[in-house]
Amino acid sequence: MSNNKLPLGYSIRVACSSDISRILCLYIREIYKKRTTRLMMIYFFLLTTIPLFILFFYTRSYLTASISILFSVILNLISYILIYSYWNKAITNRDCLIIFNKSKKCAIMEATSYNDYSYIKEVFVASYYRRKGLASYLMQLALDKLNYPIYLLTIPKKYLFDFYHSLGFVLADSNKLPAEIKSDLNMYNQTNKLRPMIITS
Repeated sequence: MSNNKLPLGYSIRVACSSDISRILCLYIREIYKKRTTRLMMIYFFLLTTIPLFILFFYTRSYLTASISILFSVILNLISYILIYSYWNKAITNRDCLIIFNKSKKCAIMEATSYNDYSYIKEVFVASYYRRKGLASYLMQLALDKLNYPIYLLTIPKKYLFDFYHSLGFVLADSNKLPAEIKSDLNMYNQTNKLRPMIITS
């Protein structure tokens, strides 16, 4: 076991169902901080709102506009339920750890250990808390606890490759991945070109 320690003032515990809403808020805050995402959200808002005003202007029907707004609300609610269900399943079936700074959630890791391999599905640190050793701490916990080989998927950026290489990970053959990881890789690669990595011991 390594002498891996959290910085002073931080604590860690296993995630539970009551954490899900705050986990989602953590992700939403990080997404909104990105300038391109803010522009996309504004564009989406205009794209969905302007047609409602046009619809109301031409039909003069509060009922039609109300139905359109209700439909939009229902779609957002369904999206929330699906995401909530994903995290509820993740917390139930995987090792899911959260790091706190006082009462604020600042980092999370989601991983599963099987008989013949392990899969680190998620490592996320809020931007304000980066470069404080939190990701290293979470990864070292995984390396100490999980069964080898350990797989993960990462965005192909040099600083991430350097980070995982420093821990002993190397690029994995995408044709020799376990079924779950191969399925995730195919799904995520529709929007993001991820790279599989592995550490064998």
